[in-house]
Amino acid sequence: MDGLHLFTISLKLDPQQHTDPFYAQLSQRMQSIAQLGKHIAIKREYASSDRECWTCEVSGEAFALTEDGPAVYAQASEVLAAYVLRYEELHLIRSIIQHDFDYYEEQEVEQIIQYCYQIMDEPEELLDVSGSASQRVKWHGKIAEAFHQYLTEHTMLNMEGFVRFRLKFYWTELREIVEYAIDEYMMDKQYHEFITLLKYFVCVQEAKVPAVHLVHKGEYEFQLFDEDGKPMEPSAVESFVIETVDQDVNFEDMIVSTLITVSPRMIYLHTKEPGMQVIKTIRQIFEDRVVLCTYCPVCRSLLHGGTSSTLRHP
Repeated sequence: MDGLHLFTISLKLDPQQHTDPFYAQLSQRMQSIAQLGKHIAIKREYASSDRECWTCEVSGEAFALTEDGPAVYAQASEVLAAYVLRYEELHLIRSIIQHDFDYYEEQEVEQIIQYCYQIMDEPEELLDVSGSASQRVKWHGKIAEAFHQYLTEHTMLNMEGFVRFRLKFYWTELREIVEYAIDEYMMDKQYHEFITLLKYFVCVQEAKVPAVHLVHKGEYEFQLFDEDGKPMEPSAVESFVIETVDQDVNFEDMIVSTLITVSPRMIYLHTKEPGMQVIKTIRQIFEDRVVLCTYCPVCRSLLHGGTSSTLRHP
């Protein structure tokens, strides 16, 4: 049979050549399914200064469209789905951030994009719609299926138009991820602004006592001792209220407020869990006033089951 044109894929020309691996993979896939008497070729042409076309042509007397066409379409659809997920996805996320949520400042956009990919790396059970491994497999399967159906009915495919109008489910799920990412971004931004405000307050505040021992007994249980090892009674700690732009900023307000109220020159922080967020928060706010200890006499006494009950500076 004479040469038969099966399909042409039109897509934006990428100056950074991100499309090269997918074109090479598409060519290899076509070669892998070609058999004796069946020739399947992918030609790459540059239609204009900003677009390129991948054209699939088949020839050979042994090639039968009804028998061999589905394999060609299936292999091409797999490659095109991978292209969308690995290359087009970033452009889609950026477009949603800018046009759906009106974030245009480049630094903010980049930060939100990073939050999106953090979310998409989370286990699926932590998020209704996420980009977890299993979800990405589902995305790939559904996108490949959409490509396969289209190619069996049309010979010309415009990549951008296809993604926009034929993959609405993908747009919808990416939009949910972007929305979730923006919420996370805003909460973290408010948190860091609040931390900065508290750090400033600590910096300008004069120390009221030389030192305290803060014993982290696990989870969110803390006990505060003065420098002589005497427990500090709640009545001795005045209430401390600080106004912020968002009162819903959620971190361990009580212990931080207590430390700011007591205003020690040094904080000896005893913990078995130095990586816990509340510990990181305290160290962020009080910086070089904090001495972190994980195994001193105090730790042995109160955290590791020792017998000593006297608190001394490590």
